Amino acid sequence: MRKAVTVLMKKYGSPMTLIHENTSQEIRAFLQETRSKSHVNTYRRYSLLGETPAGMFVYIGPAEPMAQVGDQLVMGGRRFELRRAEPVMAGKRPVYCWGMCIEKGEADIWAL
Repeated sequence: MRKAVTVLMKKYGSPMTLIHENTSQEIRAFLQETRSKSHVNTYRRYSLLGETPAGMFVYIGPAEPMAQVGDQLVMGGRRFELRRAEPVMAGKRPVYCWGMCIEKGEADIWAL
């Protein structure tokens, strides 16, 4: 299963940089904004173009290197911070990493 997930990430994942402490590594992973109906997303932001919804991003990344809470992701000139990161296991081996991120420079919706 790990091999299949790795192939999918390499083929369809977006290129990004994972920054852990003082090291950076190029990876391919998935990063998607989520629009849940929780209280977190009831927070409103306003820009020059009007109201924009606050949101978090779901991260699906490789088992190696395994992302950790506090790590940074850089993709397309945007920077994200992992606020939650957990290995998804198959038996005793991690298959991929699941996480939640916020975009750096945006309102910290986790502080609400």
